Amino acid sequence: MKKILGITIITAIICMGLVYHKSNNIINPNNIISIQFSDKIKTVRQEIKNKDIKLIVNILNTAKYDSDFNDGKSIKIIENSLTIWIKYSDNTEVTVKLWNDRIKVNGIWYLLNINEIKKIIYWNSLELKLIDIISIKEFLPLEINFLWKNSLKLYNSGNKFKEAFLMTEKQSKIFGYLGSTLSILMYVSYIPQIMGNLSGHKTSFVQPLVATVNCTIWVIYGLFKKNKDLPIIFANLPGIVFGLIATITAL
Repeated sequence: MKKILGITIITAIICMGLVYHKSNNIINPNNIISIQFSDKIKTVRQEIKNKDIKLIVNILNTAKYDSDFNDGKSIKIIENSLTIWIKYSDNTEVTVKLWNDRIKVNGIWYLLNINEIKKIIYWNSLELKLIDIISIKEFLPLEINFLWKNSLKLYNSGNKFKEAFLMTEKQSKIFGYLGSTLSILMYVSYIPQIMGNLSGHKTSFVQPLVATVNCTIWVIYGLFKKNKDLPIIFANLPGIVFGLIATITAL
């Protein structure tokens, strides 16, 4: 008799525990027909895949009551990064607002690290595009987020630096013709080599031959551009003439 009574009491305690646990669910897992979400970038509701609904609900139900935020004091907090809507078969809907370390359901705050939920939503439920990467950058680990922000700063700084040193069209032409003049002087310097070749002091033909081919390609490029590039043409024409003469006289 005592054994039967003991078993009955234990069974009753277990049943009460199960009922208590079930009643303590933050989100009722039964009769859910859909879960949708939106964030700061995608303000239109996005559907979550059916296979991920149970995973998300299970994670939400692991949240712990946040006594600090539920004490009635006025707390300043930034706008939530993510909102989830859970719809049931009786047409009722539960709204869950999510921050990085907290959630709010029916006006009650709970402690929860929502990284796992974000992974499910952004990596399993969406095709990642550039806009998605931008929208989830705040969810990435601190080190990656740091690199993201600093790479953007570096990029913007590089653009400002570039803009500061951009030449006007007039300055660009001046540098172009200055480069052409120096290039002409460089190829005119083949004259002593040509004179040495003609007097019997032969030099290697390889360097002037390569210079001739190089200058020929640049002249063709300058001639056949949509807008002819005169500085490039003038800079390389002497190279063809003097390079070819230096090559022939070196043979």
